[in-house]
Amino acid sequence: MRFLTGQVISNCSRCVGCLFSRAVGIQGPALRNSTRKCFSLLSPRKTFVGRNTSFYRVEITKAWLSQNAVTNVKARIPDELWALLIIGGGGVAVFTFVLYKKKQVADMKSTLKIKLAEAKQLLDSEEKDEAYVLLKDILNMIHLDIAEKRKKNQPPTHKALRFVLDKSANLASELEKWEEAEHLYRLTIQEYLSSGMDTDDDAVIEVSLKMSQACEQQNKLELALEGYKWCAGKAEEKVTGADEASDNSKALLGVCLDGLGTFLLTHGHAEQATEVFEHALEIAEEVLGPSDDQTLVVMNNLAKAYAECGKYELAEGVARKTIALAEKTEHSFLAVFMSNYGNILMERGKIKKAKRALIKALKLAEEAKDEEARSMIQTNMMKLDISF
Repeated sequence: MRFLTGQVISNCSRCVGCLFSRAVGIQGPALRNSTRKCFSLLSPRKTFVGRNTSFYRVEITKAWLSQNAVTNVKARIPDELWALLIIGGGGVAVFTFVLYKKKQVADMKSTLKIKLAEAKQLLDSEEKDEAYVLLKDILNMIHLDIAEKRKKNQPPTHKALRFVLDKSANLASELEKWEEAEHLYRLTIQEYLSSGMDTDDDAVIEVSLKMSQACEQQNKLELALEGYKWCAGKAEEKVTGADEASDNSKALLGVCLDGLGTFLLTHGHAEQATEVFEHALEIAEEVLGPSDDQTLVVMNNLAKAYAECGKYELAEGVARKTIALAEKTEHSFLAVFMSNYGNILMERGKIKKAKRALIKALKLAEEAKDEEARSMIQTNMMKLDISF
């Protein structure tokens, strides 16, 4: 049978309340409380998960630049100015060159503003490929500007750098440019730390989590696992060490635990994943509430983890509870929950109930117009010789 799981979403800024979406097959809608107001959700992608290749997951993949093309480019002098330098000589040449450089800097600033406005328009209209190319160009211009400031012993900063890094990273993630994503996230972390942020700042932990995901997608599994563990450990220290941790920090801890749990589950460590998901569910219920969409995502993860390690009775109970709550909230991935439930029933030998659950899951997927889920559910049904 096939089960579903997922990856952490990318957000649009530093807030992490709505990141509680790295779920077993879930991309929840935008969260509704004050700690979750600035998030963007990524499109789901279903892949196989765990040692049993009949389990599959929906990856919600919370955006990176190709090898940073920024180089120390030396300004080239136009032929006309070069001729003037040769013929005019002396003070006239120097004066003309200074004026030219000032005009060049002014032109670059003007061009940068125009391109930033164009990039924002492309982002608003969901033209992701075009926006990404333009943002890479803008990032190169910003780095050239910073290089010029260094030459003049000026502070090597640029007010648009963080915005451009953030948007580029999120877009690279959506476009599945994982190598570029990893590189961009490293640049983002460097920018945060150079500005004085502590390593346990929520923003640093969040970006580190995204970088771990990028490493996992490139099959850099050891590096990814170390990253997930570091993020979960750092977030845990911050929450437990504070007299009164913010909901935002608690939510980030839940995201980190969910990310670590999904990694462990995907790569054959179901027992360890179960412990991590249990902890993540505690955090989700405390911060978001027991019936929140994102809490159900983690609950579904836990049911799948139980099934992976053969604890089918526990898995069935958690799956039933997930579906009951999802039906009340009309969760957008109810079909996924129902399909997973059917597969758990099948593993327990409850064939008739499993068939009914899968038929219902197919109907829900068709109503939601989720073609990918529908296709996978149909594949499961054919294995059970169910007509549809």
